[in-house]
Amino acid sequence: MEKIVFGKYYEYGERVKMPMSVEVHHSLLDGIHIGKFCDLFQQWMNNPSDSLEDK
Repeated sequence: MEKIVFGKYYEYGERVKMPMSVEVHHSLLDGIHIGKFCDLFQQWMNNPSDSLEDK
């Protein structure tokens, strides 16, 4: 079973933070996959308009 959970976002100084928990079975994913997902998710959050397409 895989699970991704997001907590409530909050301001911390001039930054906005949001807790995130990722739970996966090791036979399905390795830490490298979770690391790549977290890096990509951070890019999306830093530049949301880059990830959206105009339709």
